[in-house]
Amino acid sequence: MIKLKSTIITALAVTLLTGFLSGNCLAQPCYLPIIIKNLGPVITPVTPQLVVGSWVMTDVKTGISDFFLHTAPEGSLAINDFPNDNPHIFGTWSIVADTFEGPFENPGVGTGVLVGTIVDGVFTLDFIEFWHDPPKHIFYKASRL
Repeated sequence: MIKLKSTIITALAVTLLTGFLSGNCLAQPCYLPIIIKNLGPVITPVTPQLVVGSWVMTDVKTGISDFFLHTAPEGSLAINDFPNDNPHIFGTWSIVADTFEGPFENPGVGTGVLVGTIVDGVFTLDFIEFWHDPPKHIFYKASRL
C-alpha cells in the first residue's frame, strides 16, 4: 500500500510539474489522467453459509446442467442426476484454506473429489474423477436451487 501511495504521489507531482513548466496549468486546469486496471477475478473465501444447500451443476464446457449437488450443514454431500432422483454419489465436505473440498464415492465406479471456490460471486467446482488415468477434471458452475 505504501508503494502504491508513493507511486500515485510521484505521478501526480510529475504531471503537475510538467503542466506548470509548459505553461498549461496557468491558462487551464491540469488534470491527472486516471487509468483503471482490471485486477482479475474476485475470489471470496468459502464459508459454510455460502455452500450449504442444493445446487444445479452446469458443465462450463458444454453448458449442460447434468448433476445436482446437495451439501448438508453436518458435512455430508450427495449428488444425483435429476432434482427428485435418488443420489448415486456420496461423500463429505469441509473447508480447507478457504476452499470447498468434498471427497466422494461413486459406488461401483470409483472415487473422486470436488474442489470449489467462489469466483466473482459464482460457486465454481472442479469435479475430479480418480477412476480415470490420469484423473479427469470436469469444471462446473453451481447455481442455488
